[in-house]
Amino acid sequence: EKAINELKDQFGEDSVGVDVVPSEVEPQLTARVEVRGAAEDRLNGRYRARFAYKDRIEFEKEGDAKCQVYWSEWHDEWRMVIGDFKLGSTLYRHKYRPNWKADEHHGVPKEGWQKWFGREPVPTVKYLGPEDEGPSELGGEAAADTADAAAPAAAA
Repeated sequence: EKAINELKDQFGEDSVGVDVVPSEVEPQLTARVEVRGAAEDRLNGRYRARFAYKDRIEFEKEGDAKCQVYWSEWHDEWRMVIGDFKLGSTLYRHKYRPNWKADEHHGVPKEGWQKWFGREPVPTVKYLGPEDEGPSELGGEAAADTADAAAPAAAA
């Protein structure tokens, strides 16, 4: 306690407080994914993790908060929804049960999505890293085709 008081005197009070246990501090979420190829074109684009705990994981589309990819223990499935489209019904779903701490990008499935109230073709998901900063210029397959076409040109 004496050491803590000395540090407070030296550095001043901080916003966290001494009574907060480190496990109670919310972790910073950095996982980002890109939805591609969905017939429901509004779903295509980049998503950022907004919530990740053992019973629920949520990704929200950058620039369109109504578009979400999430998993909940209650439903025991991943879902892709647009909150103000088709009454917020599940457009695509996936039965993978994530290990939210161990799985890369909180376990969002890359392939194998099932059409529910959406249309064919079903989307795929690409995991994004720190090098993929900035907005997606194109959604869906067009983005993948452009990236594939640019790669040989850059190598030449």
